[in-house]
Amino acid sequence: MDPDPTPLPKWRIRAFR
Repeated sequence: MDPDPTPLPKWRIRAFR
């Protein structure tokens, strides 16, 4: 859960896949 400037955080993309 890192504060990313992107609209979709990396941790969220990983959980999505």
